[in-house]
Amino acid sequence: MECGLAVDKSAAIFDIMDRGKSVVVGLYPRRMGKSLFLGLLEDFLGVVSDTPYGDRRTRYEQYAICRERPKFFEDSIGRYAVFKLDLKSYDYLKNRKDISAVGLPAIGAVLPALMEAFFLLLGRKAIMIIDECDAPFTNILCDVEDRDLRGQLFGVYGSFLSSILKGNEYLRKGVLAGVFDVLCSGVGSALNNAATFLAHSGFADYVTNPFQRAFGFTPQDTWDVINQYVDKLWPARKHCTDVDANEFKTRVFTGLLLQCGGYRIGAVHRIFCPLSVMSFLAALDRVKTSEQLCFSNIRFWSKTGRLSMFRPIKAGSVDDLARYLRYLSNAFQRHNAVRKTNTMAARLQHARSLDGSMVAQFADQQPEQHELSDSDSDSGSDGGRTGTELVRICTRDEVGLIRDLEMGEHLTAATVMQLLYQAGYLVPVTEDRMAIPSEEVHRDMVEFYMELSEIHGTPMAR
Repeated sequence: MECGLAVDKSAAIFDIMDRGKSVVVGLYPRRMGKSLFLGLLEDFLGVVSDTPYGDRRTRYEQYAICRERPKFFEDSIGRYAVFKLDLKSYDYLKNRKDISAVGLPAIGAVLPALMEAFFLLLGRKAIMIIDECDAPFTNILCDVEDRDLRGQLFGVYGSFLSSILKGNEYLRKGVLAGVFDVLCSGVGSALNNAATFLAHSGFADYVTNPFQRAFGFTPQDTWDVINQYVDKLWPARKHCTDVDANEFKTRVFTGLLLQCGGYRIGAVHRIFCPLSVMSFLAALDRVKTSEQLCFSNIRFWSKTGRLSMFRPIKAGSVDDLARYLRYLSNAFQRHNAVRKTNTMAARLQHARSLDGSMVAQFADQQPEQHELSDSDSDSGSDGGRTGTELVRICTRDEVGLIRDLEMGEHLTAATVMQLLYQAGYLVPVTEDRMAIPSEEVHRDMVEFYMELSEIHGTPMAR
């Protein structure tokens, strides 16, 4: 199923174009719908499209961007030359030594000239969209062992970004999306003119973080998708006249709330992984009654990153990783037991049916806090110290992270935890606590630690 048909993210187009510097970078966990939104941005703004202008205009007139920003809508739809790159496909950076005049360097030399040509033709500056902007950096880290070659490749990538995004008078806006905050420091000064927005860094609203409404599913989005699926796409709907549709929707929605948990990110207090939601609904093709619903095997978000990035861990750091895991896992299990019995989500599951106002009430409610105590730790009074330590680690300046990554031979436990935080395995729940966001992520986190323990031959207790 195509979640873009079910969820209206168009209002975020204005947020992206109107706020921040000329280059903005949105860093969110994997599987949060970043590529889908960038495709929406390209489709709305681009003067060139597979869809005729009139058809596009008719479609977007039904979207929030037309209602909320009518002047921006008229001035922007189909008016720009849009250039879009997906850097995940540029694997040549990993090993190739002859890199002076091929691939990204060649593209970086041509794009500014094309932008100038379109400016002379259209009288408008261009839009540059780069998806998976951190992929070349992480690929180099994973696959290039020679430090000199690694540094050379970093330089090539930095020069490419600088050539198209910095000092380009024909660029209206550069929009980049990725996962890891490795760009600004890792490639020199290539992006020192960019505003970077990390999903988990603080609790700002979309006024200060323009990507806030672009990525992820809100509870309302999730409810809308469930309604569309059950009413229009669920294969068993027309044959199961004895199934109460409202009750079935309620079971699906509250089950996802309790199982997936959601992320607390900014003013959008809860967002859910679109892939998890859509993949679970697709799996309902075989479900014919409410009693057949099963939420215990949701595993769509996990295993999307490259564990090879984390493998060169210092032997002495494995013990620290085990300590962090025990603290986080114990805290999650304690909180999760409470969350499933004493929260609004738990109360909603006993309702026979939900309506939009009940979902809105849930969405507007402040997320329940993780009430952590010393007993959440693996060693009694160590709990408070471990929690504070994790906050300091996860929110430390990215320069320290980049320095550790560029060295490459050995990673510390702190570096691994910061990368996991940026990848969405951890989220801030209070000013002094980090936590695992959902059961799905908790299972994946435990398996990740188990795999590392096997690599290093060190037992790591659950």
